[in-house]
Amino acid sequence: MLKYLLLVAFAAVVVIAQRGHDPCHDCDFVIRQAEHHFHNNITDKTALKQELLVECQWLGRREGQQAAAHCTDVVNKQIDKIFADLQAAKMKFVLALAAVVVVALAQRPTPGPCQICDYLIAQAVHHFHNNINDKGALLTQLTQECNELGRYEGQDAVTQCKAMVAAQIDTIYADLTAGKDPWQTCFDLHECFGTEPTHGTRPSQGPEAVARGARYF
Repeated sequence: MLKYLLLVAFAAVVVIAQRGHDPCHDCDFVIRQAEHHFHNNITDKTALKQELLVECQWLGRREGQQAAAHCTDVVNKQIDKIFADLQAAKMKFVLALAAVVVVALAQRPTPGPCQICDYLIAQAVHHFHNNINDKGALLTQLTQECNELGRYEGQDAVTQCKAMVAAQIDTIYADLTAGKDPWQTCFDLHECFGTEPTHGTRPSQGPEAVARGARYF
């Protein structure tokens, strides 16, 4: 078992090293976590900022220190905009489309299962907190979100996304109902593996966008 765990950990490190740093992913991560915390009663701007800075530390464990540093910079410089948009109930998808920096799509590989799960659960959280809290209705909405993903990531991503929704809607819905964060849900779905612990073992102080851009640079 120990040998197997070491191999899994090594594979995760290799994947992270090969993936490279994606500033837009960092921004998307910040907005996804901000939306999660905001909908879980962290509605004070200062408290939200502190939670997001802790999330940036966790991001560093998954993506490396460059990602953590950029994540921290986004939080420190753009917390006012982030908080204002959350108060205005703008969803992450709309924030990403209001881009000031766009990464060339032709240079990007097809996203992996973890990235697709990241996107999918972020959309699920948004819809769940905006009154689409029936499992059947959520299934329909997420299937539509998979179609939107194809505009930016290609048909392979759409196929993977729809298969994930169809196979995992029960777990997705159960985790949303339980208030689990997006990372924990993707971990529960066995789509994301890395050094980050499960939700229950996170410290008590707290913890790919559709359009490859962000307004928070």
